[in-house]
Amino acid sequence: MDNRNFAKGVIEKFNEAGLLGVRGEKYKRACYPEEDVVLQEWLERRRISFVHEDGLSDVFFGRAMLECMLVAFDSVQDVYFMLKEAL
Repeated sequence: MDNRNFAKGVIEKFNEAGLLGVRGEKYKRACYPEEDVVLQEWLERRRISFVHEDGLSDVFFGRAMLECMLVAFDSVQDVYFMLKEAL
């Protein structure tokens, strides 16, 4: 399987889950202008992190917070293994 297609699929699945957002400083100039826009969003970053921002609610103070964290962690599992393989 083509690595680009595999990576694009993993990223699209992550984006569809919508549980975590991608953050991180981008390079000043485009390094991968010919890449697919889905891959560009990740390849153009000097650093990358994953975050979830939400307003303070009752979920924060209860056991439901654990479930939210586990679901978010599961959504980034394939991304973790993809990045681990790339390094």
